[in-house]
Amino acid sequence: MERIELRISREGEVVQVADASGAARQLSWSISHLLELARALAGCGGPVPPALLERGGSLLEELLGVPAGARLLACAGAWRGGPPAALLWLALEDPRLHEVPWEALASARAPGGSLGASAAVSVARAAPTRGPVSPRALAGSLHVLPVIPDAALESQVTDELLELVEAGALELAPAISRERAGGVDRFLASLRGAPAPNVLHYAGTGSSRGKPRIQLAEFHGRPAWIELEQVAAALVATRLRASLRLVVLDTRERAIASDFAAQAAETLSEHGVDATIAYLWRVEPEHADALTRALYRALCVPEGDCAGDVAASLGRARAALSGHAAAAFAPVVYLRAPQPALFELSSARARDQDASPRPRAQPQRVLSRPCSLILGDRGVTPARGYQRVVERLIHALNQDEVARAELGGTLGMQKAPLSTLAQRYVLRFGTESLRRLLATVAYEASAQASPVPLLIDAVAVALRPGLHVSMHWLPDLERALALHNPDRDIISILPGRAGGELAPQVAVRRAGASGWVHDDARRTVDDIVGAGADAFIVLRALGGAGLVSGTAPSRTLLSEDDFARGPRWPDDWEVALRGLLATRPALFLGVAALSWEHRRALRWLFGERPAAAGSVAILSDETGECERDAWRQHAGGLAEGAHVEVVARHEAELVDALAG
Repeated sequence: MERIELRISREGEVVQVADASGAARQLSWSISHLLELARALAGCGGPVPPALLERGGSLLEELLGVPAGARLLACAGAWRGGPPAALLWLALEDPRLHEVPWEALASARAPGGSLGASAAVSVARAAPTRGPVSPRALAGSLHVLPVIPDAALESQVTDELLELVEAGALELAPAISRERAGGVDRFLASLRGAPAPNVLHYAGTGSSRGKPRIQLAEFHGRPAWIELEQVAAALVATRLRASLRLVVLDTRERAIASDFAAQAAETLSEHGVDATIAYLWRVEPEHADALTRALYRALCVPEGDCAGDVAASLGRARAALSGHAAAAFAPVVYLRAPQPALFELSSARARDQDASPRPRAQPQRVLSRPCSLILGDRGVTPARGYQRVVERLIHALNQDEVARAELGGTLGMQKAPLSTLAQRYVLRFGTESLRRLLATVAYEASAQASPVPLLIDAVAVALRPGLHVSMHWLPDLERALALHNPDRDIISILPGRAGGELAPQVAVRRAGASGWVHDDARRTVDDIVGAGADAFIVLRALGGAGLVSGTAPSRTLLSEDDFARGPRWPDDWEVALRGLLATRPALFLGVAALSWEHRRALRWLFGERPAAAGSVAILSDETGECERDAWRQHAGGLAEGAHVEVVARHEAELVDALAG
């Protein structure tokens, strides 16, 4: 499937569309005209009037006028049945643009007539918070947890899915209904005790007064509401997110705020939910029922063309509503990444034939003995804020004609290593400007109070005291270790201050305490080494944000020059830390052997010594053969004589294995 991204932005009344090549054009439609079109579609109880279709068609022609539009039409023209040939990913860069039903636009040139109901291409919106998407491999049926506070609506929704339940394609958990959703505390308790779902389906009323929220059952005679932030936090806290990929917000009951869908997707994506389906406006019950039935039939039947693909499944659901009903375009889907395949389904026949699955290495065996975690920022454990830094560097470099030409425009920059982009930025704007940019991104990421990534949290539960290494800029590993080890000291070590002395910055969360302080008692490496038997020591190898408020920024490695010079630890610290790493097997997680930056970091950490016997590298199941061979045959570029076992798994499988 080809992935095509369109970025739509506005300044005042002016709306502009651009693609990955940098080609852009201004639409003749102002934001006021677009919102007027949205209100007109929302007010259609049945088929879309021809005059409205004609107006939408002229807008679509403009939208597809950039080069990416020609690619989309070419993919649709070459499609001969089967799964969609392309995904159109809409990055909407202004809150008001999220209110426009872009998916409803139709013209004679559009694939399948309407953009969002085409079988040849599928459409999804980019969630405000980006992140990797790992398809969930399902050996059985799709598990759905209904959250439906209204008893009549519960029967209405679940009845639509009984056919799929009886066919074994879908499994419905007991609904969190009126009796279990009365009041916030009772609802959260019911959610924590629910079986882990692949899909959470809420049906009821949504609102966005300040923050997105959903209505629960009445409590003490009054409607109870809960903010989606609380729901998302509960999903993370109970590890339901390990299996959860999709949240459906079926807010069909009443008119909803026009910004509810975008705000809900932002909240859920910040907490790691891969996809969100939400409604832009209220629809009639019969239309909502038809959409629900068609969505799950396309999504969870393994033999179908859309199996596991949420964007394609929603497109088929829209097409199922006959007569071009405007209601078909009320639901929209947001994705954290242009990867709409959320689930890998296997048919009952395939499961019966697979009587002897191939044995796979178990990651929990690695953690059953003392080891040192080497946490990278790629693959299964991407660093929070990484993509935001890349986007800001590209945006700045695009303003410089020489840099844009040498790096091959936006498309070339997107393929370039981060260190290359950072180096060009330094040469153009200076080192201090890069430090400010990184500090701003780190502050924004910290201010979001996002949860620790699920896989890092799962590993932190199983780790033992000793020295561990993180290449992340943010202290996610330290936070996870502190949460799960309240009775032990957690020591965080950062390189010295940017532009200042070499002496590392040391912070500690003492056993039994809740806050972090500067650890003035452990200012020598001997003190750190002596604490390793009972405390968790985290060495932030590439620098980053500190844990103590007001701490001066540490030296952070970002540009090519930074990596060429190295982290510049004091000599006694470097020798002692390497000695500690040599005493235990290493667990490489999120480390890329084909990344020059990671190989440089590994050389600083291990020097000319190989990793200890029993070391393991955990890679994503989607990792290419070149990366796997680099670990299997050359131990990730470590010293000669090293041997590293390779474990390749999906993120969700790793979390399940570690939790088990």
